[in-house]
Amino acid sequence: MAKSDNMLSLLWLLYARDRMTAAQLAEELEISIRTVYRYIDSLCASGVPIISDSGHDGGYRLAPGFRGTPLFFDPGEVSALFHATKFAENSGYPHTDLLDQALRKLQRTLGPDQIAQLEKHVMGFEVVPYLRGGTVEPWLGILEESVAQSQTVDIFYHKLNAESPGWRRVDPYGLAFSAGVWYLAAFCHSRQALRTFRVDRIEKLTPSDIIFVRPADFSVQDYFSDKQMIERLALEPYSLVRVEGKPWAVASLADHWFLRLCILEQKRTWALLRIPTAKFEDAAIYLVPYGTSIQIAEPAVLRQRMAALCYAWAQHFEQNEEVD
Repeated sequence: MAKSDNMLSLLWLLYARDRMTAAQLAEELEISIRTVYRYIDSLCASGVPIISDSGHDGGYRLAPGFRGTPLFFDPGEVSALFHATKFAENSGYPHTDLLDQALRKLQRTLGPDQIAQLEKHVMGFEVVPYLRGGTVEPWLGILEESVAQSQTVDIFYHKLNAESPGWRRVDPYGLAFSAGVWYLAAFCHSRQALRTFRVDRIEKLTPSDIIFVRPADFSVQDYFSDKQMIERLALEPYSLVRVEGKPWAVASLADHWFLRLCILEQKRTWALLRIPTAKFEDAAIYLVPYGTSIQIAEPAVLRQRMAALCYAWAQHFEQNEEVD
């Protein structure tokens, strides 16, 4: 039997009986008395309150009132749980209150030395939250429940570059967090196709009474993976875009969350991209920040779109020079 299984069996023996000696535990578990001592030391080190009574009627027993589920976490595992919680809290994860509750339970099982060791690791580890354009906290909990219950929802969604938001009825298939942004994969009733929505662009959300059937082969991981995204983009009408520029700028295209999926060929000073027609406006916005480090060799329509964007932005800021 594995060490962890023996330790769990030893603990449950102490749960079931008022007191047991090392010899009795060794006999029950078919191990040596020396091994029993080692297991008890390990359990105490992990925060389980085992009391040793000496004398004729002595033995080992659990401290009164201890009814927690045994947690065999070493110091590294405990630190990792607290570190992971920081990531969750700063991603907009909707159940941080439950995480805090679970960690408080865990802390109550730790001894003074373990708490001191944990504080050393936690105090020097921080996660700086991403700056997001909108808010996701009100919606993530509702969407997660809707995904779990296969419940259709109505969202008031502000699509990029749209003048005003509009209502969409969608079947939420899954949520994913990437580069500081939460995304929803959902079947859009108006488009009659699977679409990706940024949760921070949802302005209103209303669950419906409709229950949908999610495709049995759907995987959130596969849907948001590069391979699946590239396959979906390849099915859409497209235009070829040739980008030329400084080596560092051309190389950085391969790191962009969207543009890298469109690269057909790339050399040191140029790249050929396959941009879906529906994403042409987005591509202009993604390429403008590269400034004078790149040129759009073709098509001319993309150059014109980028020039129009820059001109409109310049006009906007010239007209708003004074800010209170």
